[in-house]
Order: sequence, then C-alpha cells, then structure tokens
Amino acid sequence: MVVAESQRTIVGEHFKDLTIRIDGKHYINCTFERCRMEYAGGPPPVFDNCTLIDSGWWFDESAGNTIVFLQSMFNTFGQGGKDMVMQMLRFVFNNEVAPGTAHSNSQMIHQDMSLTRSGSPDDKR
Repeated sequence: MVVAESQRTIVGEHFKDLTIRIDGKHYINCTFERCRMEYAGGPPPVFDNCTLIDSGWWFDESAGNTIVFLQSMFNTFGQGGKDMVMQMLRFVFNNEVAPGTAHSNSQMIHQDMSLTRSGSPDDKR
C-alpha cells in the first residue's frame, strides 16, 4: 500500500508496513515502522520528534538522479571527485546548509569547490 496524503502536516500517526511519499510533508510526533520512505526531490520534508523503526529510504526521480550523479562523481573523477562529494556531505553532517534553500546550497557548494580544484577560480576549463 502506498500512502500519499493530501494534507501537508501529519500529527501523531503510526505508519506501519507502508510506502510513504514524504516530499513537502511536515510530520510531527509520528512513528514509521517497517516503512519505505520515498523522496523524489520535491520540497524537503520536515520531521519533528518522529521515530523510525526498521524503515528505509528510497530516492526517486530528481532525488534518485542526484544520488546517481554523486556516485558518478565519487567513482569516476579520482581523488578530486571523492573530495568534492565528501565536502558536500560535510555540509550535511555539520548542518551548515539549511534545508529548503537549494539555490543558496548550490552557491555555497560551488564556491567552496572552486577553491579546491586545480587552477585559479577564474580558469574556465
């Protein structure tokens, strides 16, 4: 069963054995048990005081393409590609990139990566 709630805020629900599209939703005090959480790259979901039990993530559509892109960068551009992907993940782990600000995220990541590539920042290779 796939759950596609039309409401944007879900409070106090216990989801069990479901596939749930989470784009653009705000979950408050919810539990996800043995659920497949699908994210397609739409508006980021928000989770406040929620619990995951034996659940997993699935990245579909644009979000899936982003994962494939990161895998490609990591695996085909040698150490420079690995460094670029790891730098982006440090932004995520350190909460330096605010959720829901895609434009500022790409500017921040682009600016930092331009400092680590070979050549000057103005070099248009």
